[in-house]
Amino acid sequence: IAPSNPFVSIDPILSVPGIRQAVIDRRSRNVAISPIVGGGAIKGPAAELMRSFGHQVSAAGVGSIYEPLAGHLVIDTVDQELAGAVRQAGMTPHVTNTIFADFEWTGATGKTIESGKTLKLGKDGKAYLTKEAASFTETFWRVMNDKGVEGKTISVGGKHYERGLGVHSDSKISFALNGQFTTFHLVPGPDDAHKGLLEMKILVDGKAVYASGKVRSIGFEAQAVTVPVKGAKQLTLIVTDGADGPGGDHASWADAYLTAAK
Repeated sequence: IAPSNPFVSIDPILSVPGIRQAVIDRRSRNVAISPIVGGGAIKGPAAELMRSFGHQVSAAGVGSIYEPLAGHLVIDTVDQELAGAVRQAGMTPHVTNTIFADFEWTGATGKTIESGKTLKLGKDGKAYLTKEAASFTETFWRVMNDKGVEGKTISVGGKHYERGLGVHSDSKISFALNGQFTTFHLVPGPDDAHKGLLEMKILVDGKAVYASGKVRSIGFEAQAVTVPVKGAKQLTLIVTDGADGPGGDHASWADAYLTAAK
């Protein structure tokens, strides 16, 4: 069963006379692939439909839907902590990388990305960070512009932000500043979409200037941070897993922008 929408793609096929029963009759040999990764759908309305029908939006929730049809469920490595819940739902979990599409997802293989478009000030005097502007990226999953890593609006400490970067631990992103900027503003924190334990750090020319300590989204208070970067050549944003594994470690660098002296 392909990682398509269970309701609008798979169910119509199963509704063809004889198909559903034929699938159920060979359940133990059937394999489904979860369309939900990291608490969100790869694309389309699968997450919204699951929620509206009372299902948990997770790989475990997919397991509860497909349990009557398949004995095995393939889930992404980002959801490895849900393997036990999938098993409790009555399916055998198989954990592997399931995303191999394009630039956004390359980090899932553990590879690094080097690009480095120039950071440019907008009319508002701010140069917002984007994944395309990074000179170096190494990340467990993907980097999202202006979204949490799961693809939803960035939310830190219960507050929503229109701009920023969404990542998953472990993550390291560097930006070439070339001495052109004076301050770096942002609201760092664990994204409200998940509850993993993580730690966030900011380095300027290799020196640590900010460390969040080990934090979770539960009870986290969002606070704006301003870092002096006058004359600095490199800015690096790091997220680590808090020493308990990467499961659910969604972090957001909200409202992240640089300014220059007028």
